[in-house]
Amino acid sequence: MELTRDETLRALAALEASWRHDEQALEALAAVGEFEQPLPVLLADYGHRTLQALLTIAFSGSDTTPEEALRLTEQMRENAIYRLSEVLGEALEVWGGAADGSSAAAGQIGRVVVSAIVAVSQSNTGDDILPLLAALRTHTLQEGRS
Repeated sequence: MELTRDETLRALAALEASWRHDEQALEALAAVGEFEQPLPVLLADYGHRTLQALLTIAFSGSDTTPEEALRLTEQMRENAIYRLSEVLGEALEVWGGAADGSSAAAGQIGRVVVSAIVAVSQSNTGDDILPLLAALRTHTLQEGRS
């Protein structure tokens, strides 16, 4: 099931707080409402989805047709980097499910997710992570208006 807009925005805020080591923000985001996932679970889920999306973008061109997408999926599955990222995504989800709901656990998972994003990005330093998170947040908000 897809994440809701609110879940995505919460995950993005938690990733930014994790990257900045902002424990106060993580504690606020870790407070769970009645129908909300614990923050470590949400971050692990978002992280796995983001890894899949980034690798799909890395493997494909901007104008991929449905037929090309099927071929691309097969090529990706044959690639060791893709398979390793799937293992990392699955490990994140297991870790998120096993973690307590604390802000410390969320911060650790969030920093791993951000590190994975940085590893696939064009930057070696992670200097582009905050602008990237801001762009993702803007895209999520604009998507909700359409």
